[in-house]
Order: sequence, then C-alpha cells, then structure tokens
Amino acid sequence: MDKYTEKKRRNQVFQKFIERHVGENQMTLVRECNTFLSFVTDKSLEKQKLYKANSCKNRFCPVCAWRKARKDALGLSLMMQHVKKD
Repeated sequence: MDKYTEKKRRNQVFQKFIERHVGENQMTLVRECNTFLSFVTDKSLEKQKLYKANSCKNRFCPVCAWRKARKDALGLSLMMQHVKKD
C-alpha cells in the first residue's frame, strides 16, 4: 500500500501543474485517480494483486505512468525470455 500512497502524493503535486492546461472533466479524473483500490489476495494473505482501481489514464499522472511502466516492463521481460529460448 505504501507504493500507492507515495505515488498519490506525487499526484497531488501533479494536479497543481496540470490544472490550467486541462478541462474540468479531465481535472476531475486526475483529482479522483486511484482513490478506490480493490485487491484480491490468497487465503494466507501473503500475496495480493490489484483487482480494480479508478484511474485517470493520463500519461503524465505519476500513478498511472508507474502502473503502465510496470505493465510494459513485464511484457518486455516475457518477450525477451521468449527470444532467449529461440
């Protein structure tokens, strides 16, 4: 959870920079980005995975950019493993 709170704090700073450059609807999405997180976990509560979240999908948003970077890195890692096999 600490990973998300750190990024959410950065999102608060990001809001100040972006507010005069975007419309009201986009600003609302950025303001409410990742205010709701739903996790799925195993029975022993050792592993957890993000199941649902409300994200703004703005590429400059710290939370959304971090999540997209992790997703892209995983995809790239899987491709590299496949190439390495061949």
